[in-house]
Amino acid sequence: VPAVTMSDKPDISEVTSFDKSKLKKTETQEKNPLPTKESERQAYESFLNFGNAQLFVRSLAKM
Repeated sequence: VPAVTMSDKPDISEVTSFDKSKLKKTETQEKNPLPTKESERQAYESFLNFGNAQLFVRSLAKM
């Protein structure tokens, strides 16, 4: 059985003949954009309102 040997140097013939001008121009977009200051403020206010509503309901339950 003949031994399979690999060259010490990789075959870069495809890389050297690569034509960068054939690439298409693309526009990238964030899949998960960071929240805006406004959305953070709304989330925080919603959180505060929810907490206040729970306190109110608990105070009614104690009556």
